[in-house]
Parts: sequence; structure tokens; C-alpha cells
Amino acid sequence: MVSGLQRVRSGSSVEKELQKLQNQAQGDPEYARALAAIRYYLHCVIWQCQVRWKKRAAGVTNYKTLLNQIRHYRKEQEDVCLVTFNYDTLLEEAVGATPLNIEIRTFSDYIASHYRIIKLHGSVDWAHEVVTPLEKIASSQPWDIVNELINKVATLEFSEIYRMVDGIPMARFEGKGLFPALAIPVETKHRYECPDLHVHELDECIPEVNRLLVIGWRGTEENFVQQLAKNLKGTPQGMVVSSGQISAKSLIGRLGQSGVRADFSAFSGGFSDFIASPELEEFLKT
Repeated sequence: MVSGLQRVRSGSSVEKELQKLQNQAQGDPEYARALAAIRYYLHCVIWQCQVRWKKRAAGVTNYKTLLNQIRHYRKEQEDVCLVTFNYDTLLEEAVGATPLNIEIRTFSDYIASHYRIIKLHGSVDWAHEVVTPLEKIASSQPWDIVNELINKVATLEFSEIYRMVDGIPMARFEGKGLFPALAIPVETKHRYECPDLHVHELDECIPEVNRLLVIGWRGTEENFVQQLAKNLKGTPQGMVVSSGQISAKSLIGRLGQSGVRADFSAFSGGFSDFIASPELEEFLKT
């Protein structure tokens, strides 16, 4: 059923194949179960990857370097809004490290400081509560609960309440099942996978933006693009960092066609090159 993800055809993409699977899941329990299994797969694999990466890199990440530079040039009382579509928690850990020391233990903590973190596609440590009673909820084996959730996903009711979890696999909390709160990476996403409070905070932040730094984003999230186009005020300074200058200029063109007004520059290299370049300092000092 998911063989298309293992052998993506020429001219297609993983996002296109997942979009097809999501469309087929409407009214088809078998495809719905496949999508549920993919959510748990993403939850577990990305969790394990970030754990191993932190051990290998001894906690060093580009996020920490970038945030330290932002901290150095941030004016007093100036807010920083960090929007990410990644599922991992490396950004949260970066703001939690010295010298920022911002602890994120609750969903309110994400937007409580001068450094707001908005994760529009969810997170590996976020879950929805399952309202529907489960047969195996009393089981001591988390994977038994996960398998029941996957098998019955087409008939389950999910709460809009978000929970933060620690460890894999997420399975239950206070007698209720837990389901990964992360968006399947499809071509067209019609809604965000994050608390409404965070989306409201983003609406408040965008009109105040005077510098817009875009790193490693392809601009395919149409709802966010339109949110920027609608709510950005004036013409903020912008910098796009992609795999290279050609792809950065391509994104600048797409954003301009969508009505995103900013005075963009295209960086010539990738993220690691950018944080070691004088262009980062010049951009933050502007």
C-alpha cells in the first residue's frame, strides 16, 4: 500500500505520493490505517534521529549559533518569532541552552518569552488525546495500544487538546490513548497542526516583522505564504538561505508572485555557510 513511497517515480515526490494516499484515505479504512502508521513512524524515527545526532554532535547545532547571534543584536524589548515546519525539538533545545535558558515545559512556554516558537506542523513530542475508549488501554505494552490505535483509526474521535510527551512510542496519558500531533508532509495542507493560541500569536507577530530570515524552506505551505502576504506591513528586509543562490532566488520569485512583500536578498550557500558568514551579522544589524 505504501510501496509508492519506497520507489518514487520520476516526476513525482514523496509529498505527491502522500497526498495521493491521504486523498484515498477518505472513506477507506485501509488507507487510513496506512496514514496512521506513517504518523507513528515519523514520531519514532525522527525522535531516534535527533537523540543520536545530539550524541554525535555533542549538542552543537546551527540553531544555537544562530540564536546566539540573534541574541547579541536583538534590541531591548524586541521580539523574535521563530516559525518552523520541522518536527524535531532541536529548536526548543537551542533556546533552552545557555545563554538564553528559556525552558519549554508547557504549550504556553512556547510563546511566553521574547523568543516565540511556532511549530505549524506539530512536533514529535506533541500528541492528541483519543476520546474513544480503547480495549487495550490497561495493557502494560505501549505498542499494543499503538497497534490498536492504528487499526481503529478510522472510527476514533480525537480531542483538540494537545499533550507534551516524553519518549517513544507515545501511547497513553491518564487512561486515554495518545495519537501523534504532526502533519503528514503532503503537497497541500489545509490546516496547521498546532494549538490555536500559537496561530493567534503568529497573527499578532507578523505585522510587527521588520526582518524576515528564511532558512531551508521551499515555500510550499500555501496557507502560511498567504498569511505572510496578508499580514506583513511595509517592506521588511529579507534574506533567503537555501541550498544555494539559484534555489534561493527561485523561492524569492515564488514568494513575490504570491504577494509576499519584502526586500529579499539571496545567500549564495547553505545554512552552515550562512551562520559563519559576515552576511548574517550585516542582516541582523540592519
